[in-house]
Amino acid sequence: MHFDSKELANSLKNLTIEQTAKLLKQLSEDLDINLESLLALSSSESNNEQDDQEKEQVKKKYTVNLVSFDSGKQMDLIRAIKALKPDLSLLESKNQLNSLPLLLKSDLLESEANLLKQEWEKIGGKTELVEEK
Repeated sequence: MHFDSKELANSLKNLTIEQTAKLLKQLSEDLDINLESLLALSSSESNNEQDDQEKEQVKKKYTVNLVSFDSGKQMDLIRAIKALKPDLSLLESKNQLNSLPLLLKSDLLESEANLLKQEWEKIGGKTELVEEK
């Protein structure tokens, strides 16, 4: 008998969930395989891959820089700089805005950096994310 793995794979793709469940049950009985152990092993491997991806993402840190702005939103941006850096006066905040690029925040995870980027773009700033080395 000739075995064609591509043909078998194509046939299996067309199974319904109920047919797949019946097939798994039959194979587990015929091959004496504990499905719960097999599923737990598969789940564990999947979690390990996800953990590895999360660890890699955690290692990457980003800096958010303000690189330009909508001139009509200058006062909003000056206030935002003042809020971000409370030790600055309004005049110093204005001077910072007029001498771009301005480092807004560093050492951020990608998700945090993207949120900060979105916040500043909502108030008229154009930002860039820079991956830290």
